[in-house]
Amino acid sequence: MNKNFTRLFIKKTAIICALLSLTACASGPRSVSASLPLVTSSMEKPDKKMVPEQYWPILADAHQSRLPHKQYQITLGAIYPSALGLTCRELVFHDNHQLINKRIACENHFLNKNNKADKGWFLEKEIIESSHYVEM
Repeated sequence: MNKNFTRLFIKKTAIICALLSLTACASGPRSVSASLPLVTSSMEKPDKKMVPEQYWPILADAHQSRLPHKQYQITLGAIYPSALGLTCRELVFHDNHQLINKRIACENHFLNKNNKADKGWFLEKEIIESSHYVEM
């Protein structure tokens, strides 16, 4: 009788341990919310080269693919959101059908001279100093 009791006790203990370990794995992940933003937003005018205001409506229009300019033929890439949440697009500059440079322009929000919220397009600083790309 002692032998049967021991076997029964071991089986029940094994079943309880298995159920406990399965329920521990079945619980959902804990809910996390950020109390501090990763990037602080600034309403100061960006310290970047501003695109002339006459081009802002064209840059903001997703249907536009070219930007009229006296000196260059400028092709516009698709509008996309940047990692900082800005609206951006690529500008490809050609001179006599020869690629000169590629730049990124992004729409930044800032406070204007009258201390009112405004937005405008600015050229982002170049990350790559060379215009030559290496392909493997």
